[in-house]
Amino acid sequence: GAGLSPETLFINALAGATVDLSNLTTITGGATAALADGTDSVVDFSSLTSFNDDAFDTSNLEAINGGTVDIGNLTDLNAVRIRLNDTGTLDTRQIINHNNGILTINGVTPDFSNLTNLDVSSLFVLKGGVLYLHALTSYTGSTDFDTTIQATGVGSRVDLSALTTLRGSGAGLSP
Repeated sequence: GAGLSPETLFINALAGATVDLSNLTTITGGATAALADGTDSVVDFSSLTSFNDDAFDTSNLEAINGGTVDIGNLTDLNAVRIRLNDTGTLDTRQIINHNNGILTINGVTPDFSNLTNLDVSSLFVLKGGVLYLHALTSYTGSTDFDTTIQATGVGSRVDLSALTTLRGSGAGLSP
């Protein structure tokens, strides 16, 4: 499902606070949602390199209202929703693999220049946001559920111009 599981670990830095997980290198499973909300609020995942949610599509990374989720070394994500907007900071340029997840881009143009694997993920770009995926040459949809690639609103754009291979969703497909 697209919502957060009722069995989610919430990590919240609110109203200028900090949650320091700077030595954490791997999230191995389960559902985890990190939110930095408010000026100078920080969730520090600065050593995190791998984030795997085996509960599928229930984990979340989001920074809003001047908050920062520091994921500057995170390269591999599985079943994680990333929500980006113009009010928070969440670095994405180092991400290489983001599978089974959701990207929601709201009014910004994030740097996903190193993203080469985005299989079984949905993309939602809105309110003039732009998502350039110039390193992505192939995409495979899900065998178990719908996936979506969608741009909504004037100026919104999903740029998949480097894509040379596309395999849609459907039962019975094997990746």
